[in-house]
Amino acid sequence: MNITSLKLSATNCFVIRAAENYVLIDTGYEDDWGEFCTRLREADVELAQISHLILTHHHDDHCGLLHNILRENDSIRVVMSHRCKDLILRGENDLTHGGGYVNRWVALIVRLYLSLILRKTRHTFPPYQLRDGDFLVTGDANLQDIGIPLNGKIIETPGHTVDSISILFADGDCLVGDAAANMLQFAGTKYCAVFITDLGAYYESWEKIISAGASRIFPAHGAPFAADKLKGNLWKNKAEDMAPYRYECEIAFYVCFLKVASRYDFDISQTLPIRIIHVLRQRAPVHGFHILIKLYRVYRATGNYEHYTWFTSKDITRSVVAPSTGNQGETRITERS
Repeated sequence: MNITSLKLSATNCFVIRAAENYVLIDTGYEDDWGEFCTRLREADVELAQISHLILTHHHDDHCGLLHNILRENDSIRVVMSHRCKDLILRGENDLTHGGGYVNRWVALIVRLYLSLILRKTRHTFPPYQLRDGDFLVTGDANLQDIGIPLNGKIIETPGHTVDSISILFADGDCLVGDAAANMLQFAGTKYCAVFITDLGAYYESWEKIISAGASRIFPAHGAPFAADKLKGNLWKNKAEDMAPYRYECEIAFYVCFLKVASRYDFDISQTLPIRIIHVLRQRAPVHGFHILIKLYRVYRATGNYEHYTWFTSKDITRSVVAPSTGNQGETRITERS
């Protein structure tokens, strides 16, 4: 299959020729628009030539440009999992099904990368309402049955998210979104995405991709690789090694980040309020949110956190990250005198 990669800030999108038109796979972040248009021109593809847009799942780095693209060509038919419909309408990455980072090293690297490099401290995107003419895929579906003149099919590959799908072509090429990845191998990802909702379902999706005849994997993150890599790494990562995505862990990280930012004069004035809003929207632990607000107010007023030298890494480990008794989602924080 002649697949053209559109490499954006963090995501590989793909365009594939289908008769007189093109099929686009995923879109990138909402602020990738300029880079997206540049990559499309380099591929000698016009937005007017795209007939279908397949979303592998609802995350912000895969559907962020959906509205921008449809404003330029509203005849594009959007294809997604039936489980994606409600999630993409919420406008933020789903955290209601649990999940976490594949290990603690990956958690640290990803948080630093998002904050310092991409300057992203939230995972939101413009909500999308399904339109007449869009396709919802339930189970596996042949591309030709949804109007795409290519010899291939869409298969459900949950695990990274509940709504993840992949596109498998007759020649063995498989575009998997985040159902596999080729990044941070040195940190022990072993071809997994950095965030996984259900590790068991994730590896079962690998088995499905392998048994369906995939020979070459095109991930949304990292370079293409042979499907044998999936076979060789099946079940290598363990659930007990994962770093659960907990709101209190995220708060603890951003508190540390803000303390470092204040020391090195890093401008967080545009990103932290967004994060605060996001955490509040996700019903963050009340006390953790209170600590973060206090620290931010001190930063804005004085430029430092010297008032809060008691808030050390040890305290974060023992207090913020420690699960509480009582209501689920709360956290116990003990301020030292």
